[in-house]
Amino acid sequence: MTIKIRSNKVLLENELREATISVKESCIVDISDDRGTDVIDYGDAIIAPGFIDIHTHGGYGCEIMEADRLKIYQWLSHLPKEGTTSLLISPYSSSVLSMRKAIDAICTLEEKRCCADVLGVYLEGPFISKRQLGAMNEKSVLAPDISKWQEIVGQHERAIKLCALACEADFDFALMDTLVSKQVKIAGGHTDMTYAQACNAAAHGMIDFTHCGNAMRGIHHREVGTLGAAMLLDDCYCEVIADGKHVSFELLRLLYKTKPKDKLILITDSLSAKGLAEGDYQMDGILVTVKNKAAYIHGTNQLAGSTLSMAQAVANAVQYGGFTVVDALHAASLNPATLIGVHNKKGQIRVGFNADLCVLDSAFQIQQTYYKGKAMIS
Repeated sequence: MTIKIRSNKVLLENELREATISVKESCIVDISDDRGTDVIDYGDAIIAPGFIDIHTHGGYGCEIMEADRLKIYQWLSHLPKEGTTSLLISPYSSSVLSMRKAIDAICTLEEKRCCADVLGVYLEGPFISKRQLGAMNEKSVLAPDISKWQEIVGQHERAIKLCALACEADFDFALMDTLVSKQVKIAGGHTDMTYAQACNAAAHGMIDFTHCGNAMRGIHHREVGTLGAAMLLDDCYCEVIADGKHVSFELLRLLYKTKPKDKLILITDSLSAKGLAEGDYQMDGILVTVKNKAAYIHGTNQLAGSTLSMAQAVANAVQYGGFTVVDALHAASLNPATLIGVHNKKGQIRVGFNADLCVLDSAFQIQQTYYKGKAMIS
C-alpha cells in the first residue's frame, strides 16, 4: 500500500517547499506535486526527516544502566511524540560489568518491538577526566586501555558507533588509534584538554565534542581550552544540549555563529526522569532531583542530564539560538546522520531513503511522526 502525504513546507535539501511524499513498505518511493484525493494534506505544517538523537541515556522511567529491555521498549514507545525516529543509546561511566550489561541489553533488542530505530551505542566513558566528571561517579573512571575497552564491549564491538573519552589521557593515542581502525567515531567528552591537546586529538581521529560547553575545559583569554577548540576546529562536530540550562542561549548563538552549520548537532542527553513528574530519582546509584525542567544531583547545582525532547531542542535553536529553521532541522537529522554514517538512508527526504518523517506546526510541536512509513500518533 502506498501512503501519500503533502505539505506546503517539506524540507527538501536546503529549503522548505511544497511537495507530496509517497511512501511504500517503509521507504520513500516518490516526491511529486500530486494533490489527489488520496493525499493526506498537512497544509502549512513542516514535514521534516525524523529526528536522530545520538546522545540519550533514557526517559519515561527507563535508565539504560538498569539494562531492562522492557523499560527500554516503553521508553522508545514515547519517542514518536517527540519526532524522534532514530537514536544511539548511551551507557555511561559505571562498573565494567554494568556497562557491559547495558550494551548487551541494547544490542539484543527485538526490532519489531521498537518504536524507533536503535542505530547502536554511544559509549560515554569510562575513559574520562576526573577533573570533568559532570554527574559521573569518580570511582568508575578508568585510564584509557585497549583491554578494558574490549572487556566492556565484548562481542558487540561493531555496535559501538561513538565513544566519548578524555583524549588527553590517551598519552600515546593507542586506544584512539585502535578505535579509529575499528570505525568507531571518537568524541572529546568529559575532558580537560587544552587547545593544543585538542588539535593533537583531532589529528588522531577525534571528530566530535560531547555536549559542548559541559564537562570540558572552558575558554580563558590566554588558553581557549576544549570549548575554544570545539568552536575553531571546523572539521569537528559539536553536540549541544539546547535547553538553556546546560548552556546559555548566548553560547548557543555563539556556536551557531562560529561553527560550520553542518557540524552542529542537537542532542537531548536525556535521563530516565524525562517525561516524569518533578521529584527525586535514582540514576545508577546517584540520587537526582528534577525541578524546573532540569535534573540535578540531589542537594547540588550539578546538572545530571536533561529532560529535553528533540522537538523542543529544535524550537529553542530557532527561537533563542538564531538558527534558521532549515539549519535547526538539519542539526536534528542530517548532521547526526552524517556523523554516524547513516546519511545514505536517513536524515533527508529523498527517494530511496527510510520513510522516517515528522510533522511540526509553526511552534515546532509534533503533529504526527512516521516511522518506517507508519503513522505513530493516533
